[in-house]
Amino acid sequence: MKIADIELGDRPLFLAPMEDVTDPSFRYMCKRFGADVVYTEFISSDGLIRDAGKSLAKLRIAESERPVGIQLYGHLVEPMVEAARIAEAALRPHRQRKHRKLNRKRIAYRKILLFITI
Repeated sequence: MKIADIELGDRPLFLAPMEDVTDPSFRYMCKRFGADVVYTEFISSDGLIRDAGKSLAKLRIAESERPVGIQLYGHLVEPMVEAARIAEAALRPHRQRKHRKLNRKRIAYRKILLFITI
């Protein structure tokens, strides 16, 4: 199975996204025991736009968790688009955030899946 340029093998195991369950420690354990893809808890688009600590904390993803799905939710399109941009920027490797002149194709987005619920 392949999603964009992420190769997941023939029968990948996906961790179901669960609010108040799929925190970093749970995702770590699931990856350790064979999950191919894990997901964050729901992240509020309004919370990301307003720099809410709880929403930003849910974006803390270790390199070992990738590929990881990020779930954003909201009810208006414009804040959802801005939240998707914030989530995407937050998950770029630190050294690539510093070098904005890099070719966008080389930036390591390929291990991030973004799921948006409106």
